Amino acid sequence: MRSIESFALATLLSASVALAGCGQAPAASQGGAANETVANETVENETTENETAPQKLVGGWQVFEDTTPACTDEEKAVFDEAVGTLDGVGYELVRVLGTQVVSGRNYAFLARGTTVTAEPVTTWYVVVAYQDLDGNVSLTSVQPIDLAEPKVTSETSSANIVGGWELLPPSNAVLEPQEVGEAFGKAAESYADVTLYPIATLGSQVVSGTNYLVLCEGEPATEEARMQLYLGTLYVDLQGNAQLNDVRGFDLLSYIG
Repeated sequence: MRSIESFALATLLSASVALAGCGQAPAASQGGAANETVANETVENETTENETAPQKLVGGWQVFEDTTPACTDEEKAVFDEAVGTLDGVGYELVRVLGTQVVSGRNYAFLARGTTVTAEPVTTWYVVVAYQDLDGNVSLTSVQPIDLAEPKVTSETSSANIVGGWELLPPSNAVLEPQEVGEAFGKAAESYADVTLYPIATLGSQVVSGTNYLVLCEGEPATEEARMQLYLGTLYVDLQGNAQLNDVRGFDLLSYIG
């Protein structure tokens, strides 16, 4: 097995958006525990201060880097221990998207990662970690979110996640900057299909006006509806008018499977 460090280096040389490599173990399915032996080697974690400007992505999208983290000290401790073995990317926890109770617990974290390179690149990631009943933590997977081509379902398809995973309700429904939050609130009022609760602004795209890619939890306007994850594109024109477009289910299972 290649070491995490060599995998990360190879990835950084072959792609503009880097994924910190790791030997992967599948997340536990319902009734089974995740594999705790993700990597046999322990490497020092390199940290980075995210002081650089957001990097442009394909399609003109830029990673939005001004989201206030919303997580508990316990969740942060699990996350820090999980990514502490990785080298080449510095990770910042934003929030927990969901959990799965097994023999212990699986966590799906939303995080930003910035490469430790001469020209740092920042990318959103879904980081999955497993904590056993004794409190030991292991890393399961790290998957980047491509803002130009995120993994989504169609608008009419179910975005429910299965296998015992439960979404955490949004602990802060305030988008940053303030004008984005205000525009989203106005636009969401006229969106009748789903009641949306914003989690984070993932990116922005300058057009004739600006598009904002917003990750949300939402409650469909159907019987026996349960909370689901969605990606919506918020368009704000040059006069400040806002419209919510292209709301689709965020396919979390594609990032944690």
